Amino acid sequence: MNIAGGNRAGLVLALVCSVQFVDVLGVTVLVVALPTVQRDLGVDPATLSWIAGAYPLFFGGLLVAGGRVVDTFGRRRVFLAGTLVVTAASVVCALAQHGVTLLVGRAVQGIGAAVAVPAALAVLLAAFPSGPRRTRALGVWTLCGALGGAGGFVLGGLVTQVVGWRWLFAALVPVGVAVVILARRAIDAGKGTPARPDVLGAILVTGAALLLILGFTRAGEYGFGDWTAWLPSLLSAACATVFLAVQRSVADPLVPPWVWTVPSLALGALVALVLTFTTSGANVVGTLFLQQVLGLSAGVSGAVFLLFSAAVAAGSTVASRVVRRVGRVSAMVGGLVVVASAMPVSAIAVDRRALALFMVGLVGSGLGLGVASVASTAHGTSTTVAENAGLFGGILNAAAQIGTAVGIAVLLAGVSIGAGLAAGSPDANAWGQVVAYLIAGTLALLTAALVVLLARRSSDGPARRSASSQDYLGGTSTRASTQIPHDAGTPGTGTGFMPPFTPRKPGPSGDHQ
Repeated sequence: MNIAGGNRAGLVLALVCSVQFVDVLGVTVLVVALPTVQRDLGVDPATLSWIAGAYPLFFGGLLVAGGRVVDTFGRRRVFLAGTLVVTAASVVCALAQHGVTLLVGRAVQGIGAAVAVPAALAVLLAAFPSGPRRTRALGVWTLCGALGGAGGFVLGGLVTQVVGWRWLFAALVPVGVAVVILARRAIDAGKGTPARPDVLGAILVTGAALLLILGFTRAGEYGFGDWTAWLPSLLSAACATVFLAVQRSVADPLVPPWVWTVPSLALGALVALVLTFTTSGANVVGTLFLQQVLGLSAGVSGAVFLLFSAAVAAGSTVASRVVRRVGRVSAMVGGLVVVASAMPVSAIAVDRRALALFMVGLVGSGLGLGVASVASTAHGTSTTVAENAGLFGGILNAAAQIGTAVGIAVLLAGVSIGAGLAAGSPDANAWGQVVAYLIAGTLALLTAALVVLLARRSSDGPARRSASSQDYLGGTSTRASTQIPHDAGTPGTGTGFMPPFTPRKPGPSGDHQ
C-alpha cells in the first residue's frame, strides 16, 4: 500500500498520538474501578494498592532506559514492540482471575508503555521537521496526553458501570493491533545506533526513578514519616548518586554526561516536571475539596474536571500560534504564570466554598498547562537528531511522571500541615487545601522566574561538551571541544533548529531559546 507524503504524515501523527493517549490513559483509568476490582477478584487492600500503583511505577521508572533503547534499536522497531507488549498485557489484564495476575499484567503494561511512548515521540520528531508543523504536531501530541490523563477517571467510571472493568483492557486490544498493522506501512524504519548495553547504568537509573516514585507515592498515602516513604526516597538518592558516577566512567554510558549540559533539554524537563507537580497535585487536592468540603459525589466531581480537560485541549490547540508569535521560552513562562495565577483563585474558592470560582481556577490551570506543555516539549526536543530523539523524549516524559508523583505527595502533605495548624476548627480540611494551592502557585511562579534567568544565562554563555558526545551522535570524534548550540531560534517563530552540537553564534534574544 503506497501512502502519499501528506497522508503519511497525518497517519503517523494519528498513530503516535493514539499510543500517547492509550499509554497515558493507563495511569488513571483503573482508579475509579478499584473497589469493583477488589470485590470481583477478592484481593486484599495491600495487593489492591500495588495493582493501583504498578503501571505508573514501571511506566515512569523505565522511561529513561526506554528512550535509550529507542536510540539503540531504532524507533519503528521499538514502537512496534512496545505497542505489542502493551496489547498482550491488556489481554492478560482483561482475563485475570486473580489479583496477582492483574498486578503482573499492569506491570508489564507499564514496561511496554515506557518504551512505546519515547519511541512514538521519536517517530513524530522524524516525521515533522523543526518549525511550525512540528510545533502543531507537538500540540496534538500534548493534547492527546492531557486528554488521556484526565479522561481516565471519566472513562474508567463509565465503562466499569456500563459493561464492567475488564473492558477497560479488552478495548485496547483492537486498537493496539490496528496501530501495529498500520505502523508497519506508515512509519519509516529509521536506524538505531549500535552500542554496548550499559546494564549497570540502566539498573541504577531505573532503580532511582522507581524508588523515587514509590517513595513519594507512599508519602502521599501514609505521610513522609512512614518508613515505606522515606526509605525508598533515600535509596533513590543513593542510586542516582552512583548512577552519575558510573556514567562518567563507562565507555558507552546510558545517559552521556553531556546530555545534562544541553540547555534546551534541561529547561524543557524542568518545566515538564513543575507543570505536572503543580497541576496533578492540585487536581487531587481539588477532588478532596469537591467531595469532602462540598460533599459532591465521585461522578459529579469527575464531571467538574472535564472543564480542566477542555481547557488543556484549548491551550494545546492555540500553543503553536503562541510559540510562533512569542517564542518557546516566553510561551513556557506565560503558561507557568497562568498556572500560578489560577492557584490562588482555587484557594479563594475553597475558602469561600464557591464551586463557580473553583471552575474558573480549573480553566486557568488547564489553559496554562496546555500552552506550557507544548512549549516545553518543543523546547526540550529542539536540538534532537534521530540518534538521540528517544533518549531526550524519555527524559522529558520521565520528568513529567516524576513531577506527578512528587507533586501529589508534597501537596497532600501541605493539606495535612495546613489542617494541623487549624486543628479544632470545623474548617481544618479547607485550610489545609488552601495551603496546598498556595504552595503550588508559589512553585509555578518561582519556576517561571527561574526559566527566564536560565534562558538568559544560556544565551550569554553556551555550554561546552566533550568529544565523547560526538561519538554518541554518530559523528567523527575530535579532541577539540565544541559548543552546544543554545538554539536561539528564528526571530519571531521560537522554533528555529540547527543540527545539534554545530558551533553557532549566540542568537539575538534569549526569548527564543
